Amino acid sequence: MAVSLRPARPADDAFLLALFEAARPELVQIDLPPAEKKALVVWQFEAQRQDYERRFPDATKQIILRQGNPVGLLWRHDSDAEIRLLDIALMPANRNAGIGTTLLNRLKQQAENAGKPLRYTVQQSNQAALRLYLRRGFTPVLEMAGHILMEWQPASVTPNDTPVARTNT
Repeated sequence: MAVSLRPARPADDAFLLALFEAARPELVQIDLPPAEKKALVVWQFEAQRQDYERRFPDATKQIILRQGNPVGLLWRHDSDAEIRLLDIALMPANRNAGIGTTLLNRLKQQAENAGKPLRYTVQQSNQAALRLYLRRGFTPVLEMAGHILMEWQPASVTPNDTPVARTNT
């Protein structure tokens, strides 16, 4: 599969906003006039961006490309203790095509090579994502504020080697 990544640029903002909206149907389903609904989506998009940039200033934000065309976002933070997947999202037309699995397998290989766990926080209500991560060998390690911290451990790491931070990340 021709899936690649490139750094996100300011010119990607319109695409990233559309992706954010497509990945969060709960925001779109709120009963508000269209202009207010759009303002809510933009506000949530900016709030997420500011939060991640504040908490993970050296994170890597990449555009997922399929055959050279932007189809999603992969945002990650590598630290001494872990590889943290901050966000991964695909446009609806590109879901269930193996792109997410391909990228997760790459991340798992990088975590294996680095000897670090790979972690990702999933909304408890997102059953499809929870099933995906469970099928890919992740285990739930912490529940917090409507989210579950999922973790994949490389064979070279034991759970006691890398304690999970007890924060809302």
